Amino acid sequence: MTAIDILRAALVIVAAIAQAVVGSWPQWRRWEHSVPERSARLHLPIVPWPPFFAIWGVIFLASFGFAIWHALPANLDDPLLRMLGWFAVAAWTLNAAWEWHVPRRDIDWTSLVLIAAALAVLLAAMATIGRAPSERGLSFWLGIAPIQLLSGWISAAVWVNLGSTLKWSGVPVRTAWQIVLLLGAGALGSMVAWLSGSPVYAGAIAWALAGIVVQNIVRDRNLPISLTAAFLAPAAVVAALISS
Repeated sequence: MTAIDILRAALVIVAAIAQAVVGSWPQWRRWEHSVPERSARLHLPIVPWPPFFAIWGVIFLASFGFAIWHALPANLDDPLLRMLGWFAVAAWTLNAAWEWHVPRRDIDWTSLVLIAAALAVLLAAMATIGRAPSERGLSFWLGIAPIQLLSGWISAAVWVNLGSTLKWSGVPVRTAWQIVLLLGAGALGSMVAWLSGSPVYAGAIAWALAGIVVQNIVRDRNLPISLTAAFLAPAAVVAALISS
């Protein structure tokens, strides 16, 4: 254990707390705008039904679990956790920056850069996990699964962000273009699920796509988008299960 290990553990804990706190800060402080309000105003059918965003509660809890597990003295010099710790700090800090930026500025091009950067970091973390020996038990559920869960959700969210940013910019994002974005999310999710063999990652992608199906049954009634999301939702899960 070195001073850098202790510093990294502290930064992981701070970043885990920051992304959870900043996510709710606009509502707590009664800002004029919030992320849900910004998203609802743009009204894209590829945004999941609001209750599906409850996955963020699971993501935040999983992040706290990772931060605690990573900070245990027995784990501070673990080679895999050393690398994943830095990835977590970067991804969670970018996520917190996105959560702060969107209520202040909107779902603009800067928001897209932030979420795309977070996705790049998370995919690098997924690749690192894929090269390491398999983990089981608490080592998996606290040290690996939290990264995979957020990676899966952000792999879908970045495409929704792209559609929202285009609409914010004045581009008419019609149904055909939204289907293209869904296909992009499905292709990325299935590819990463296949390469990683991670049902946790695939489950997060499937959850996001299922939320889009429900959104278009309950509210938007866009049949082509609903059918596309329903077709894509199990694809990543199947890919992960076959690969594993």
